[in-house]
Amino acid sequence: MVFALMRLTEHNYENGKKISLVNSFMIDGVLMVFDRTVYEYADGELSGERHESYYKNQWTCDRKSVYFYRDDKQLSRIEYSVFINGNFSLTEQAEYSYDVHTQKLFSIVNKVSKPQNKWLDKTKTEFVYDAGNLIVQTYFNWNDTINAWKANVKKEFIYNETNSNKVSYKESNFSNNTFVTVLEKEITLDCTYPTENLVLPYETNLPFKVETENIVSAQKSSQYYYSQFTSTGISDLYDSKGLVLYPNPAKDILNVQIPACSSYKIEIYDLTAKPLYLTAWKQSTQTNILRTINTYSFPKGVCILHIITDNRTFSEEIIIK
Repeated sequence: MVFALMRLTEHNYENGKKISLVNSFMIDGVLMVFDRTVYEYADGELSGERHESYYKNQWTCDRKSVYFYRDDKQLSRIEYSVFINGNFSLTEQAEYSYDVHTQKLFSIVNKVSKPQNKWLDKTKTEFVYDAGNLIVQTYFNWNDTINAWKANVKKEFIYNETNSNKVSYKESNFSNNTFVTVLEKEITLDCTYPTENLVLPYETNLPFKVETENIVSAQKSSQYYYSQFTSTGISDLYDSKGLVLYPNPAKDILNVQIPACSSYKIEIYDLTAKPLYLTAWKQSTQTNILRTINTYSFPKGVCILHIITDNRTFSEEIIIK
């Protein structure tokens, strides 16, 4: 078995804080710098992010985010801007609200900018807690027809009463006025795994095993992820990637569900970096975007899927059978 390097992600730190994340891809046998996210800080808090693309031997900023905080250091608002016609244009903002008693995050409301300095509701996420643990996270779309929020996706976390290292995760889509379960996971924290065997970095700071049952494609698989264990809690587990692929392995079609974003593009490469599927930037106003890709002509084996949105970058391995 021979492994080929397809993508390199570099995390750069300074004084204990991440200052940049750089993505490189293997193109025609050469590792090429593709894009990076630059992080800025003020008074010890993250104050902004800049997404920059590498083109013609120079970095060009195409979008940025600015963070605002309350007096108690709780995040209050994020403003998102894109670079258009030589200037940054404010296009979207996220407003954070907290429970007045517990100070836990209660909701995030995303709004889009309209002419005459007006803001229109776009999406909303609400959080419900029990005994300090997140138990329900629900996503909504603003529906202009009924002039109200309409539920879209619900994520539920069920904590094992006899084993605090186990969490059951369930994801449901709202259809025909009810929630229909599409994904279930059993998450097992592995607090005893030897530190010297841990693989870094991973997007959470908790080592865990995930057993996934995809209700839609009737598939079940187990995956093991490890990272430096630095916490005794499980509150960070709800910050999942939000990307759903099915079926995987794929034969004729691949369904790609992308979390909420204003714009995105999709790229699929084989292990020699040959492009199999490329899209230009596409605009979106949906909470979750579902794209169906025809994979009938793809070569059998492993392919690499890259999804780049206005606020995140995803890379996943897919198998064509």
